[in-house]
Amino acid sequence: MRDPYTIYAKKILRLKPMDQVDRALNVADRGTIIHGVIEKFTCTYPTLTLPHDALDKLIQMGRDEFATLPHNAEVHGLWWPRFEKMANWFVGYEGDWRRDMGAMYSESKGTMTIDVDGVEFTLNAKADRIEKRLGNHIAVIDYKTGSPPKSQAVNAGLSSQLPLEALIISKGGFDNVIGDQDTVYDLLYWNLSGAGEGGEVTPAQGKTVKDTQAIIDQAQDGVYALFTAFHNGHMPYLGSPDPDYMIKEEYQRLRPFGTHCGMVGDGGWQ
Repeated sequence: MRDPYTIYAKKILRLKPMDQVDRALNVADRGTIIHGVIEKFTCTYPTLTLPHDALDKLIQMGRDEFATLPHNAEVHGLWWPRFEKMANWFVGYEGDWRRDMGAMYSESKGTMTIDVDGVEFTLNAKADRIEKRLGNHIAVIDYKTGSPPKSQAVNAGLSSQLPLEALIISKGGFDNVIGDQDTVYDLLYWNLSGAGEGGEVTPAQGKTVKDTQAIIDQAQDGVYALFTAFHNGHMPYLGSPDPDYMIKEEYQRLRPFGTHCGMVGDGGWQ
């Protein structure tokens, strides 16, 4: 919806920008590190009650991971203090949060098959965290070390990761996690930036919460519409169909005719 040509370049042409040999660590690396530590912690301690020294254990896991990184001022002077702050918030929040937890699944993979005119398309997802909660609730959680998507983008159907994961759950696409018609889904971003209090939990829809089931239904309609549209061989893979969302810089050089370049039919250029 933002830039289908990027999907064409990455997933069909399998193009990707080459990293510089001496590339410095960046915010994406930081996100990978934090995700890895939190995944290890939640997989090691998936029970209703955390160990009494949970914070010490999480900090040690962080130390072990950070010990593998280059010794530079940004990593150990900025990233590590933020990690410690995040860890304090995470353990404190987690202790209360788990009181209503039934079961937790970290880094779960799900899949859903969609039929379009007799052709099967597969929608794959990897959820940071899915929980069965008391009261027939299922929480779908996405960890964010940067700014989470804006609620306007979620409500408009532009940032549909969590709604699509909930949709796959409702269709039985995640092992051991199946919702029914009475299931209530909570779509949550856990901000693990280490800024402010160290972390924050926000509903994907924002403070003025739009009905979650309506967002899931909207995501289902949207993904069916996109699969149907791009199943048509004459559908161009436009760059920046919405001017509010510009194409990624690394793919601009692939577009000899600017943002109106696309693939049509059996590979002709437009």
